[in-house]
Amino acid sequence: MSVAVLVLSALLVPGRADAALDVTLTPDRQVAAPGETVTFTVTTNAGGPTFLWNVDGLDVQADSPSLAWAFQSEGQHTVTVTVDDGFDSGTASASVQVRAAQPNHPPTVTLTADKPQASPGEPVTFTAAIDDPDPNDSAALAWSVDGSPAPENGPTLTRSFAETGTHGVRVVATDLSNASSEASVQVNVVGTAPVAAIAVRTRAPRTRSVTVLDASGSTPATPSGSIVGYRWDLNGNGTFETSCAGPVVGMVSAAPGDHPVSVMVTDDRGGVSTSVTHVVSVAASSIERKYADGALPLTAGGCAGPAADGVVPEGYPADDLTCYTTVRTGIAEALSPCFRRRTEGIGVGPKALLKELYASTKTVRLNGIDVRPNSGVAIEIDGWTAEVKTIGGKAKASVDAGSTLGKLAFYYGTISWDLPSGKSSRFNLGSISITKGAELFGLSVEGDARLDLVYRGAELPVTIHLPSPLDVSATVTLKTDNLKGLRLEEVHLRVRNARFGAFAVNDLDLRYNAASFQFDGFADLSLTSVGNLQVSIQVVGRTVTMFAANFTPVPPLALGSGVFLQHIDFGYDAGPPLTLNGGVKLTAGPPVNGVAAAAIEGRLKFVASDPWLLRADGNASIAGFGVASAYLQYESNGMIRLGGKIDARLYDIVSAKAGIDMWLYAPTMKFNAQARGDVCVWKGCGGGALVISSTGVGGCVYTYFANFGLGYRWDGEFKFYLTGCDINHWASAWDGGARSRLASYAATAAVSTEDMTVRPGERAVYFRFASAGDPPQVTVTGPDGTEIVVPAGTEAFEGTDDHIVLQVPPEHATYVIVRDPAPGRWQVRTADGSPDLVAVAQASALPKPRIRATVGGSGHARTLDYTVNRVAGQSVQLFERAGRTSQLLATVTDAKGRIRFQPAPGPAGTRSIVAVVEQDGVPREEVTVTTYRAPGPLRPAATGRVTIRRTATRAVAVWPDAARARTWRVVATVSDGRRWSVALDRRRLVLPSVFRSKTVKVTVRGVSASQVVGPARGQVSRGR
Repeated sequence: MSVAVLVLSALLVPGRADAALDVTLTPDRQVAAPGETVTFTVTTNAGGPTFLWNVDGLDVQADSPSLAWAFQSEGQHTVTVTVDDGFDSGTASASVQVRAAQPNHPPTVTLTADKPQASPGEPVTFTAAIDDPDPNDSAALAWSVDGSPAPENGPTLTRSFAETGTHGVRVVATDLSNASSEASVQVNVVGTAPVAAIAVRTRAPRTRSVTVLDASGSTPATPSGSIVGYRWDLNGNGTFETSCAGPVVGMVSAAPGDHPVSVMVTDDRGGVSTSVTHVVSVAASSIERKYADGALPLTAGGCAGPAADGVVPEGYPADDLTCYTTVRTGIAEALSPCFRRRTEGIGVGPKALLKELYASTKTVRLNGIDVRPNSGVAIEIDGWTAEVKTIGGKAKASVDAGSTLGKLAFYYGTISWDLPSGKSSRFNLGSISITKGAELFGLSVEGDARLDLVYRGAELPVTIHLPSPLDVSATVTLKTDNLKGLRLEEVHLRVRNARFGAFAVNDLDLRYNAASFQFDGFADLSLTSVGNLQVSIQVVGRTVTMFAANFTPVPPLALGSGVFLQHIDFGYDAGPPLTLNGGVKLTAGPPVNGVAAAAIEGRLKFVASDPWLLRADGNASIAGFGVASAYLQYESNGMIRLGGKIDARLYDIVSAKAGIDMWLYAPTMKFNAQARGDVCVWKGCGGGALVISSTGVGGCVYTYFANFGLGYRWDGEFKFYLTGCDINHWASAWDGGARSRLASYAATAAVSTEDMTVRPGERAVYFRFASAGDPPQVTVTGPDGTEIVVPAGTEAFEGTDDHIVLQVPPEHATYVIVRDPAPGRWQVRTADGSPDLVAVAQASALPKPRIRATVGGSGHARTLDYTVNRVAGQSVQLFERAGRTSQLLATVTDAKGRIRFQPAPGPAGTRSIVAVVEQDGVPREEVTVTTYRAPGPLRPAATGRVTIRRTATRAVAVWPDAARARTWRVVATVSDGRRWSVALDRRRLVLPSVFRSKTVKVTVRGVSASQVVGPARGQVSRGR
């Protein structure tokens, strides 16, 4: 008796008898940003456990002690894990708060050197200053000298250079959010430098008189050298705008007081001196009182020397050989190789006045306009009244528009222009007649253009005629001056209710201002040639303040590899990062039975991250199965994932209510999805799984001793409801037991009874009995006396510990599944009134899949060693999977082998190796076989030195190739505020309308085929 009790106790309480498992769940952070990966880790005392994960009420297929998850929506999210070791189970939960991170602003770094020029071996100290607008943020510094990294990381760096020439130092400031900016500076190292010197040759400088300055005392770097250039700052503004070949200059000042004058010299070896400043004390001239109170202030300066052609304007002293190159008075700024100077009295007696006049017999560039006097004629500028006139004949005035509009001549004759003095004044010179056929920016220009002089420049408003079929005109303002030449200043375009074929402009009002490089205005457009597009946009300054669109493309528009846009309406958020929100209908993957493998219609979100991310939330479908509360997420590296809650039916036979996850890798178009939850085969329901892949679909109901369900290939023909899962090949009872994948043989005559044979060792046997009418009601008897009676009716479902009965009216069939059947002869007989049998078949239970795998190797070179039990007709697809990352490694049918693979693009962390088991081409089961820790994505190498080539009007950046770089992400900025951010498949970027005076900065990053971005390489070309 005691022995029986012990035996009974052993049967009732197998294994240990302690309480539920100890399970704790710990996230690696409590607060995360949308899209940021959070890793949950399980700690448990279980041995050899399995793990079932649930995220926000949705079961997740990840049999691993850790789960990496990126929550997309803000709020509190809960993750639950159930641990089961076969004896006991335990559950733990953890919550994470997801909220949008505050936008990060990159730091600003400036870099200065304590000297612009040094001798070999002379120390130079470079100082970096950081300004980070974000509170509680900090930045790290990384230095490089002549393109090589330096070990220093502090705010200063000191170097001495042994070799002469130009040396560059760069510093990059990177904050805690990995945002960065950089600055660079160059130092010229010369053996010795020339030394500049200034002497004032005029004993007592006075206003309204010429003060002569002499730099001939400057010395070259070597005794055998010579000074070849002199650059002067004559007005004390820090700009050395007057360049002379000789050492002597003259200047005229209208104001008494101290005037700083500076000079820099260059020797024949290229050495440049430091600037030397001399303060010239200018006293009021005795004739100052002779100038009227209304006389204009005038400044002039230029290099000393005779006029090149020896021509002296009429009325000017022939013995004064000083040439002035610049005259500024009123709104006028005049440049010429040689202005001669004279004074002239106005009136007589003690109240007589004096004024200064400047004249040139060469071309005068006046506010960007060329005034060319005829031979023997001079252009004169009155320093008192700012009058411009010709002496002795006629002159021709024109605007040189180069290749834009050509040379636009607007005046020929004698000149007498009384220019105003105020900075806001405007003086009309007349109209320019533009010849027919002229073009501006590739568009035809017509009519006359008004030409106005403004302060230090000129403006030319012209009318651009947009070509047919647009037939719209726009006002364009061009501006010119002596320094920058002709350039676009302003554009104003207004169009209403215009239609051009399939393109319609409902309302368009755009203004462009070149001074700030910005558009202001709005547009309302319609386009039907490629679908239906309606756009409303408002741009204020450089910010898009409103943007809305509604677009239905015909045919669907490809957004990326395997992803197509069917319809979209969205709004714009400038970010950072830039985000689009709205409604969308997307399809993804290869067609399955005439429909896309994945489709979703709902809300759209696009995030310009790296790689960029496109996500839609709403109602979806996988191979035609409806998925509610779903999301579809696509990354520019080709990863597609879809998940949600499925409530689907296939052929009105198999249905499933479960959570589902789908992975699709766009470059290969291979996908697989698994749903776990409630699965039904006709009326037979229970916990189960639905597996959908590129090959087909399989649905399984899990029971105590046998699994049954449906199997279907996309390219096959549906036959039996009970196939796949644990069911082996069906065999007919009337053909000697020959095997057939989905056999259903008709007897020559219906029978009411039939015998079947069960082999020894079967863990389960499946019987199928079909009639010509309703599912037959039968009794099945075994050799050991077992008797199974099918209940009356046509849709019976009965499940016990020993057997399962399922009737399927669409197939006219009754299924009977028997657990541990006795070997020998089994008999089936129909009940009274039941239709006779026209088909009898049976199948055995397949062996359970047994798959073992280990990951070897390191870094991005990995191996997968696997072992699979042999089952006839079985194949196994091995996937790598983690979060949004998935790739098919191989499809195997042999018992063991090794696969070499490179981890799929994605973040570093734990990844699962998942086996999708197919039986006779039909998905059967999905199981996680092992995990490993993958490195981060393989980044492209940094490119070599970026070279910026300059011409008078543009900059061209080129760079060498880099390992693993497929395309290039380039950012270019110009010191006038313009910025380019482009993606290129070539190693060259042309920046138009960039003059030599502007500083250009170019940063280049390589992008791999999987959209991983490499390190930055930058270059700065300073203006001169």
